[in-house]
Amino acid sequence: MIQIEKLSKEFVQDGKRVVALDGIDLEVPHGEICVLLGPSGCGKTTTLKIINRLVTPIRRARARRRPGHEPVRRRSSCGERSAT
Repeated sequence: MIQIEKLSKEFVQDGKRVVALDGIDLEVPHGEICVLLGPSGCGKTTTLKIINRLVTPIRRARARRRPGHEPVRRRSSCGERSAT
């Protein structure tokens, strides 16, 4: 299961604070498939990178797992497909 509560991320660009994610809540049960849809720049890739531990959030995203399963490992890449 992936459970995210109040996920937030900010970047500094040209000396200005840019809020990339603000208070995202998401729960994906074990074995389910989740799709993130939205316009360019809305935070889809940032959310996936935080889940895969490639980017550090301001507030922690929790990845819960069922008892007896291996710990969540850091993945080296994040898949993304653009709509054409």
